[in-house]
Amino acid sequence: MNKLFDRNDNLAIIIAGIFSIIVGLGISRFVFTSLIPSMLDNFLTITFAGILASLNFAGYLAGAMLSIFIKDINQKVKLFRIGLVIIFFTTLIQGFTQNEVIWIICRILAGFGGAMAFIVGAAIVMTKLKMESKTKAMGIHFSGIGFSIFTTDLISRYTISHFNSWEYSWIILSVIAVILSIYSWYILSFDKKVETSTLKHKFDFSIFTLFVIILIIAYFTEGVGFVVQGTFLPDIINAIPGLEGMGNFTWTLVGLAGIPSCIIWMRLAHKYGSVNIIIIAMLLQCIAALTQIAPMA
Repeated sequence: MNKLFDRNDNLAIIIAGIFSIIVGLGISRFVFTSLIPSMLDNFLTITFAGILASLNFAGYLAGAMLSIFIKDINQKVKLFRIGLVIIFFTTLIQGFTQNEVIWIICRILAGFGGAMAFIVGAAIVMTKLKMESKTKAMGIHFSGIGFSIFTTDLISRYTISHFNSWEYSWIILSVIAVILSIYSWYILSFDKKVETSTLKHKFDFSIFTLFVIILIIAYFTEGVGFVVQGTFLPDIINAIPGLEGMGNFTWTLVGLAGIPSCIIWMRLAHKYGSVNIIIIAMLLQCIAALTQIAPMA
């Protein structure tokens, strides 16, 4: 039991990392998808929901870009903690207001906080782990993405079914964010300031080969497809004749599938090569997107 509160224990570090993903992705981002059907009844329109989802992703992108330039691990810890605090306050506020301007601000900030908790948090986990094969351990860490969808979806559905209020869901999720963040805050830190030395290098534009440019374009289009398909998946499912009311259950299954997926894909990448596995994964997503479009055509 004591090991779970040991900052230098690998198991504690991985658990804290998964908790940070639940907060950073599940609460700040993915649970919005779970709550869309309920919020469409008396608050959101499809158009405004799409705007909020895009702004949340824009905030996440800004945070992701900022994290690239932060090399000092001590600064990363500070940003990680700031992200956790931002997520708590923005989640709590969303449970008390339907003011559209406040929601826009909250979704942008929640996206930024999510990047700090997820991307910067992953960097801290990678730094703190003490084992030979850190890459395989990070596969377990990123299984937290599936956990983040699964757990937040179950919580949101439970609160809506018992309180018939999506507002209560946001408030309860903010409380859960605090509980999980306290553990991650403590474990994903260092007993003393870490001395780091960073070498400055000029930006090398030669890295943008034709292959890299194609990969960037592919990743951009994959991201757009993911945001649209993922955000509105429950509503898309509910609109298909014969599948009414199955949207949230489908999103729960997405979370369950995501738990082992990172571990499996990581092992496949080790065996067959990262590029080959990325291509296969993107092709599978293309097929999944097309099968969603077909029933609506």
